[in-house]
Parts: sequence; C-alpha cells; structure tokens
Amino acid sequence: MSCIPLYLRALKYPGASSFPSDTRASIEVEAARPLVTWLENQKIRHYTIPQRQGLLATSADDWRAAYGQYLTALECPCSSEGLPATLQWLCSRAVSLEYADRNEQLNASTSAAVEVGGAVSDWSEHSLPPFADTASPAVAAAVMRMLRTLHMDQEEVTPSTVERLSSVLDTQVLPALPGDEDTAAPSGTGRQGVSAAGPIALLAGFPLGFSTGSPLSDAAATILRMLYLRDLRGLQDVVDRELERVQASTVGAMADKAYGRPAR
Repeated sequence: MSCIPLYLRALKYPGASSFPSDTRASIEVEAARPLVTWLENQKIRHYTIPQRQGLLATSADDWRAAYGQYLTALECPCSSEGLPATLQWLCSRAVSLEYADRNEQLNASTSAAVEVGGAVSDWSEHSLPPFADTASPAVAAAVMRMLRTLHMDQEEVTPSTVERLSSVLDTQVLPALPGDEDTAAPSGTGRQGVSAAGPIALLAGFPLGFSTGSPLSDAAATILRMLYLRDLRGLQDVVDRELERVQASTVGAMADKAYGRPAR
C-alpha cells in the first residue's frame, strides 16, 4: 500500500485532499508537477532557485527530463520512469528533512508517547505507543468516545469509521478551534481581542452582556448562553403546547354546556 497520502497529510501539502488516492495506478504529470515543485520549494530545498525552473516545465516530456535530472541530483534509488515510486521516495525524504528541522520537538512528543506506552519490554501487538491500529482496544475505545461526543452513531470501529471521523474533525471541528488569529486584537474587530478573521469572531455578533477580558472565556460564556437560550426555547415550546391543549379542552367544555351536551 502506498504511503503517499499519509506523507502528504503529515507534510500538510495543500493539495493532499485532491491528490489521486489510488497511487498504485499511474499518476499523471499534471498531478505530480505541483507536488514535486512544492516539495522542493518548501521541504527539500536541494536546488537553488534558478535551478528549480526546469521543474516548472509545462511540456510533459521536458518536465520528465528535468524530473529525472532532479532525482539523479538527489541520488534517488528509484527509476524515474515510475512516478508513484519516486514520489513516495521524495515524500519520505521530505518527512526525514522535516524531522531533522524539528527533531527536538518531535523527539519530545515521541518520548511522551513512549512513556504512555510503558516499558518497551511490555509492548505487544495491541499496545504500541501511542496506538497500534483500529483493532486495538485502546484505539477502539478512544474512537468510540469521540464518536459519542460528536453524536455519530456507530456500532463498531473500522478503518472506514476512522476515515469518516477524520473527515468530520478536519472539516467541522478543527477549523472551529481558535488559532493565533483568534487571540490577537487588530483594529477593526468586534469584541475586544477577537479577530474578525478567526472562528471565534462568529460569536462576537451575539450579545453577551459582559466581558471577562479574555476572548476565549468570552466565547465560552457566549456558547453557554446560547445553549441556555436554546433550552429555554424548548421549555417555552412545551409550555405553549400544554396551554393550547388546555384551551382546546376548555373551549370544548363551554361549547358542550351551551348546547346542552354532556361535558367530555
């Protein structure tokens, strides 16, 4: 199975979601060219800027020739005729370089995961740090907790379940989390300390009535107030329905009395 999709997500490639998922099949030059250019410009940086112009060639034949020279310069062991293999090798090299650039941070994360996993001698197929796979009880339990939190009905955890959960997190949950732009206080913002460009700014139009001095605390208080009003609206709907039922019964009883019919 190709690791290219996994590598692209790890590298945060902008076109990762639209890149061909079945990389076992042939990959067109039109899809490979922007990826190779992005990897060289952002991650690998082996060529000088003028040398990178060949990778921008619009002709498929010219690009493949430049791509072959590029792989030779990188000492790629794969044949340049096979795009999937060479692209996976390039992605792997980019990941290794990314690791070299951030080795202290990533080593710290790895050490924390290893500590959670316990002693190496205690590792087994179903208890690898941080997780083994979707068959692991730890993974299944964690995924089920997230599914329940997101109100996603699912009886068992399968690879497709994890993919669906990942899609929901990527498209609905993570974009709503505050970023650096949400804690800044540029001019032209609504509530103090809330950036108009951030997701928290969506809550700024709702009247909170007070301020805690913290944008995140204000956002949390706004959400709680909105939830309270939603529950209050639900309670009012129940009361309205009961009043309508009582009024209907009262009017019916009065009509029965006026026409001399027994009350119901």
